[in-house]
Amino acid sequence: LREEHLPTRFAMNRNGLAVRKQLNAIASLTKALHQMEATLRSVDEAHDVLGTTPLHAITAIEETVKDLRKQIRALETEFTACAQEQDRERIERFDTIPGVSTLTAAIVAHWCTGMPEQSVRSWTAFAGLDVSVRQSGVWRGRGKLTKRGSPYLRKRLYQAAWGAVMNDDAFKERYRMLRSRGRSHVAAVNIIARKLIRTMFMLDRNQCTYDPALAFTPTP
Repeated sequence: LREEHLPTRFAMNRNGLAVRKQLNAIASLTKALHQMEATLRSVDEAHDVLGTTPLHAITAIEETVKDLRKQIRALETEFTACAQEQDRERIERFDTIPGVSTLTAAIVAHWCTGMPEQSVRSWTAFAGLDVSVRQSGVWRGRGKLTKRGSPYLRKRLYQAAWGAVMNDDAFKERYRMLRSRGRSHVAAVNIIARKLIRTMFMLDRNQCTYDPALAFTPTP
């Protein structure tokens, strides 16, 4: 309702909906895994401080967590293969961007199926990386992410952005520039994540691969 040119609901075929369901399962299981890992870390820290021995059940849960982590990786591999069967060319284009893994490229390609090519804003809004500012009269509040859409998609883009910063000189320099201007670490990485989704839009519209000379304008 707040952004034009978003995709129509349930516009995918049966195979597309099945892949979407698999992706939602991966997202839910990953969230549960992180919660379990955080709980186990808290329990381990408590036992270290108190000098007590963990219960046998805790050890069994740790093994369950390891197995769940392995199964999630297997699901991600299967999802990537299914997504490539449906949209291989788009995934290969996205995969040329620094920091973007094949899995992340597949997630973005799948989530953005049916997105219009004429509006980069719709891609940014669909990922929840657009900025909303509260204002009333002359008062203007601080901007913040709307966080609409899939939290898992947004998380993968955030991870890809940090991967790009760590492994690509152009993205690393952009991160340093944002930090020097007073941006926090999270804000800087989110801005780079927004650049990634905008770059993917351009690659999709122009049917081309990533070119750093076009993605970054040289600073005089």
